[in-house]
Amino acid sequence: MTNLFVFLIVVLLFVISFLLYKNAEIKNSHAKTMEQLHQMIVALNKRQKMLNDKIFISDQYNSSYKKDMKNLGDDVVELQKVFIEIISKGNNN
Repeated sequence: MTNLFVFLIVVLLFVISFLLYKNAEIKNSHAKTMEQLHQMIVALNKRQKMLNDKIFISDQYNSSYKKDMKNLGDDVVELQKVFIEIISKGNNN
């Protein structure tokens, strides 16, 4: 009977040590995964900042381009009026 208890204690100690080993492996795997996740989040934050900067520059260019095109269009209309006046004065003479 004593041998049976000793055997059971040895088996239980083996099972406990095996479970502790597996638990340590799982913790290490989890720590590696969390580190990878953290690095990915940092990289995505950098990329998002870069893209936001590009969007800001693009919006500024777009706004400036539209303003310049409107001014250019106004100038073209003004020149057309001047040319029409010159042509109409030339036809009247």
